[in-house]
Amino acid sequence: MLFSEQLRIIKDEEQILNDSTVYQQSTNTDWITKRSVQFALTSTKIVGILGTWRGNATASHAAGRILLNGTPIISTGGIQGGGTVTRRVYLLLPAGTYTVDFQVAVWVANSSYPFDLRQCIVGAFNFPDKSSSMYDSGYVSIPATTTITLIDVDFNTPATRKLAVGKIKGYVVRIVFYGERQDQRASKVKNSSDANEANYFNWRILLNNNAQDWTEKQDDITSDTSNLTYGEGCYGLLERFLPPSTQYNLKITCYNGFSSSYNGRASIAIFICPWIIPNSEYEPIELDFPQGSTLYIILEPFLQDPTKYIKIGKKRGVSFGDSTDYYSLASGTGILSYSYTFEIIDVSNALLLISGLGGCISVLAVDVR
Repeated sequence: MLFSEQLRIIKDEEQILNDSTVYQQSTNTDWITKRSVQFALTSTKIVGILGTWRGNATASHAAGRILLNGTPIISTGGIQGGGTVTRRVYLLLPAGTYTVDFQVAVWVANSSYPFDLRQCIVGAFNFPDKSSSMYDSGYVSIPATTTITLIDVDFNTPATRKLAVGKIKGYVVRIVFYGERQDQRASKVKNSSDANEANYFNWRILLNNNAQDWTEKQDDITSDTSNLTYGEGCYGLLERFLPPSTQYNLKITCYNGFSSSYNGRASIAIFICPWIIPNSEYEPIELDFPQGSTLYIILEPFLQDPTKYIKIGKKRGVSFGDSTDYYSLASGTGILSYSYTFEIIDVSNALLLISGLGGCISVLAVDVR
């Protein structure tokens, strides 16, 4: 008998914006909106937002950021030289009207080598087993050579849930951070072992009062100090795979390394869902069904169409590569459909591992024998 759950609730999806126009900026400017979209939600939905910016190796000292209803929610941090930077954020928004702005700032420009905003994506989605919250400190005075806490909040991972293929093993918790010294590029994003530096704002993230190493981070400064009032706003991402039904305390702190007090601002977006694939390989489900059954999985593009991977097995104590670590492997772009029959391999002794940032788990099913 076949038991199936479609986790991606297709009927709730809306394409709000998918713009690959190249918006160039070839002169110096503080934050300026290059693309904006307004939309209305009639019910609570997950809103996924993605932006891509590209610098030029010859002359690019610039940054990009995204605003929701006028509040900065994510930044590239400073970009010096060539390369493409993509940022994404997921929000669970109630019914209402919203505006998303995609911005650029340039502080060293060359008309022959512009800074580009290259992709703007906004979509509305729905999955089960999710939660989300957002916090903005507003501008707070931070005394000289002092550390203060700008955000201090608790969040909970949802309870586990039993699906036909097994119970949810853990939740992907994605925390996106935006921080700035008011109207100046002066922010550095610090890992747990990094020392504070004078003449900068030094930002840290703590879970249960333990300093964390960021999954991704980018300061808002570059080696060039021209036009320091342009392009303020640093970036941090903390992504963790956390057990169900657990409470955590989250703090954002800032040490002001200057000899005078200045205003600082921090905002975070916390998003929790096991079905949107994170940066690293993970195990969303603890498999539990009768031996001899066939497992079915469908992975799909989400905000992007990456190569997605499915593995049955585990990296061994002595590894000779994927071909000997895993009993079954599948990968591909587009819609990846997969099945595996547990005839010899013990279900209770097997791990299901998924990866492919930008994709999602759409369907989980089992044909019970």
